[in-house]
Amino acid sequence: MTAKAPSSRRVRVLLADDHVLVRRALRQLLESAGGVDVLAEVSDGPTAIAEAQRLCPDAVILDIALPCLDGVQAAAAIRLLCPKTKVLLLSFDEDPVYVHRAMLAGAAGFVGKSRVDRWLIPALRRVLAGQTFFSLSGTYHTRKLPASAPSPSPSAPLGLRDSPRSTHAPFTTWLSRFWHRLRSARQLG
Repeated sequence: MTAKAPSSRRVRVLLADDHVLVRRALRQLLESAGGVDVLAEVSDGPTAIAEAQRLCPDAVILDIALPCLDGVQAAAAIRLLCPKTKVLLLSFDEDPVYVHRAMLAGAAGFVGKSRVDRWLIPALRRVLAGQTFFSLSGTYHTRKLPASAPSPSPSAPLGLRDSPRSTHAPFTTWLSRFWHRLRSARQLG
């Protein structure tokens, strides 16, 4: 058996969201992109921190509204305990205040859940390549991380396909409807 070339290295991801259906949908989206292994799924902030420390994933994808400890607080702790792990935050609410809080916590990216089907895979690729990715109101902003930030591994995951949308249109349609219904349910109380 020969060793894999660095460009074929699989991405190791931890998912944290308090809704099991959202975690399943995110797992399916990530795994359909190719080159991604979802190591674990968790439902709260403290467990996300513990699992990140135990597993040392390449990336942690956190819902901003986790119970017990929110995603922003969990992101800050993960960045302290696992400095090489990149953190992406997801949220239904795309208020710039949340994006700012994500940046202050050390997250490398932020994607609104209404656009997760379009932006999650490109965001993951960019943050693992040492850039930031902040999606807001249908656009995204990216920049190279400063030299003081931990540099990405030379075996950064390059096997991700940019857009699973073309091959998984029914799934992404379902996911968009799911986000909309969940947002409506939250607004109704």
